[in-house]
Amino acid sequence: MHKIPSPFTVPLRDGEIAVKDAARRLGITADAVYYWINHGQLAARKTPSGRWCVSWDEATEAACRPPRR
Repeated sequence: MHKIPSPFTVPLRDGEIAVKDAARRLGITADAVYYWINHGQLAARKTPSGRWCVSWDEATEAACRPPRR
């Protein structure tokens, strides 16, 4: 059997999560996360297969949440 990586496998590095996981954690849509990435508001890298990997830590998550009232 050949060990060819699937184009659907996201090779996440330490400190990264997938867009759908960021959206789920924040309770928003993936489209909102893509908007932030495309407008430079959220650090992410694009894999050779075209998938986005979002840099993620507690500070990033806190910055993405709306301020509490």
